[in-house]
Amino acid sequence: MSVFGLLLGFATWQLWSPEGEYPLIPWFELLRGVPTGVDRLLACGMVLSSIGIAVLTVKDWGRPRPAERDPPEGRGLARTSVLWLACLAGSVLLDQLRFQVWAWELFWLTLFLNLASPRIALRCGRVLVIGIYFYSGVSKLDAEFLQTQGPWLWQGMQQALGFQSQAWGQTSAIGMLSFPVGELLVVIALSVRRARLWGIAGAWVMHLALLLALGPWGWDQRPGVLLWNGFFLVSVPLLFWPRQAGPDRVAWSSLGPGERFSMAAVIGLSVWPALSLFGLCDHWPAWEVYSSRPEVVLIQIPDEQVPRLPLGVQAHVGPAEPLRPWRPLSIDQWSFKQRGCPTYPQGRYRLAVARHLEAAYGVTLSVTEQSTPDRWTGKRPSREIESLATECDQRFWFNTLSRTNVASKPVSWGDRLIALTAQFAVACYAITLLLAARQQPRGKPSPAVAGFWTAGLLGLAVHVACAFHFLHHWSHAAAMKHTAQRTAEVTGWDWPGGLYINYAFLLFWGVDAVRVWREALGRTPVASRVWRLVVHGVFLFMMFNATVVFGPWHWTAASVVFVALWWMTRGRSGEG
Repeated sequence: MSVFGLLLGFATWQLWSPEGEYPLIPWFELLRGVPTGVDRLLACGMVLSSIGIAVLTVKDWGRPRPAERDPPEGRGLARTSVLWLACLAGSVLLDQLRFQVWAWELFWLTLFLNLASPRIALRCGRVLVIGIYFYSGVSKLDAEFLQTQGPWLWQGMQQALGFQSQAWGQTSAIGMLSFPVGELLVVIALSVRRARLWGIAGAWVMHLALLLALGPWGWDQRPGVLLWNGFFLVSVPLLFWPRQAGPDRVAWSSLGPGERFSMAAVIGLSVWPALSLFGLCDHWPAWEVYSSRPEVVLIQIPDEQVPRLPLGVQAHVGPAEPLRPWRPLSIDQWSFKQRGCPTYPQGRYRLAVARHLEAAYGVTLSVTEQSTPDRWTGKRPSREIESLATECDQRFWFNTLSRTNVASKPVSWGDRLIALTAQFAVACYAITLLLAARQQPRGKPSPAVAGFWTAGLLGLAVHVACAFHFLHHWSHAAAMKHTAQRTAEVTGWDWPGGLYINYAFLLFWGVDAVRVWREALGRTPVASRVWRLVVHGVFLFMMFNATVVFGPWHWTAASVVFVALWWMTRGRSGEG
């Protein structure tokens, strides 16, 4: 699960970054003044804690779990999971768009695994997944789905299989109903113990069909969408594969506080989505995915006001209709381009984005809202919004005002590679420290420690090569000048000697990587404690300067998060 969380986080990295013109709209107005540096801190915390969870899970894989609820060897993993949950929750509170369905599901699965015993966590996970399939299927049982989303998914599968849409003719309503009916049949099969193998098979068929329709051979959707479907291919068999039958009923008095909370929470998660009928639950937490239930907000802007918008927004303004001065603006395309995901489907959020455009760029928009469609006719009631500010303030409980969000300049691929390779090297060093903290103080390094140590060295070497290629154009003089300028900006001392220190550090890391591998393979005695302290002293000095002194603000945030993570994941007594 931590692996999928990490992959989904990387696949949707634009979503967790505060850069760009797209507004950040928090859930509560009191969070509007939170600086964007907090978003970077939380994003760094999510990445580092996800890596920590994966490392600690692999480290403890296969080890029998003691009978006690909170064994000492599980506390590091539990604390790291708490850090991930806190960072995810904080990020979501700062921007409603981050309330993704996959993040909501992973949040609760992680919470169940850490609060409850394996038996209770398994049951809660099963109920959660069955609820996802049930509400997703029910949300598609309407006329609008048969006319829009259903044919769209069907055409995606046809394209993936190499058929033209005309080859099979017009698909009937019965064919479109196969999508929701299939989900509901999976719900029934997974709910009955004897039919669970059929339920697993049905879930596999359903998600493989979605991967065909949404994948590169179909509609070529974003990687996050495909990864979430891949997560179900793995998690459904893990949750529902037949096991040795245990007691069907568990006495409430025998449950601990965490288990009681988990069971109460999963009951709430099973009921709350039904309240979306009354507007008391948003569409995504109600599991209405690939559904036509969300509201539609149509935005138009006068042709003469288009130049007031940033170029990144102008790109998503369509042509005007004949003899009309208004041009359509697609916030869905804008969201896909800058945030890497579709716009949050709630009408409240879409109106908030339109409100931000009016306030930030001084434009006058024509906004039409089409409400949730009638299930039998597919017709949507439509009305024009006269005043966005008045409408939002009087109608919605949650905040509709954006945070202060300064647009950033576009980043070239060269600059991005330079940053990513540096981040990779630092991350490998951090993982090595986490792994080493779980080993005996005087024991030889494990192959995993040696592997990540070498990977960090390679990351640093590629970082140096990228910097020379994209930034200095293979000119040593240009590199010296750039180093002197950066040193002067930070310290006031115009000195280029830091470049030679970087060369020496790269060589030092290479020599020490050879030493670590020789120790891991048992070809040489383990180095003394003094030498290892010297090595890490050199590394901490270089990392501190690269991240806190000369690096951007979020490097400092990442350093703070890592120190907390290292403290949480230190080994048991007797270990480093």
